Amino acid sequence: MKQLIFYIFLLILINCSKKKGCTDIVSVNYDWEAESNNGTCRYGGDGGELSAIILPRYIHPIISRPAYLDSVYVKFNAIKLTELNSNAFDKIFVGNIGSDSIHLNGLKEGKYFVYVTGIDSLLNPVRRVVGSTALILTKERNGFVFLVGMMSKCCSF
Repeated sequence: MKQLIFYIFLLILINCSKKKGCTDIVSVNYDWEAESNNGTCRYGGDGGELSAIILPRYIHPIISRPAYLDSVYVKFNAIKLTELNSNAFDKIFVGNIGSDSIHLNGLKEGKYFVYVTGIDSLLNPVRRVVGSTALILTKERNGFVFLVGMMSKCCSF
């Protein structure tokens, strides 16, 4: 009987000592030490008050032109994508004519994968350039500027 009480006590002690927290790695508040999910995970997406600025760079800044506006394709709650097609993304942000940056506004705290496209019109011949990166937006990182290295994708225009 003493052994049974000891094992019950040990089982209760083990279950109570598990650290609780967010156990989902795509959540912005993921806790790698947590052994049990407590339902506090926070996820990225639309409808927030946070912003980021994307600066696409190839050999020099990429400037949005009337014929081809630079674009940022955003996947919420991701840090990597294996398939880069337009259906894989949750939102598209478009640059302004003459600007060398794309502003991502209205986002929540979270992890994001961004795929940036542009045309380098300063090269001869003009080239399509692309780049990608993972972003983590938090209240402390609101308004951060992210430099995205671009590479020539395929074609001259």
